[in-house]
Amino acid sequence: AALGFDLSSRWGTFVEVFGDLSGSDPGPAFHALDGGLTYGVASRVQLDVSVGVGLNDEAPDRFVGIGLSFRMPQ
Repeated sequence: AALGFDLSSRWGTFVEVFGDLSGSDPGPAFHALDGGLTYGVASRVQLDVSVGVGLNDEAPDRFVGIGLSFRMPQ
């Protein structure tokens, strides 16, 4: 689940909780929480940076991430 807000026409912020359920994978489930900033480089390109923490023993204690997203034309 994620919640995001626009800070300006190019900047945004978000917080999300996510995880992995074991399902058909026999490995342990993990759950984490992170938040970060987004920057709209162009109308269809976005950069983001995030920091987060694990919510259970199977998740990493702390982590950082960066991302680059492209919106496909309709």
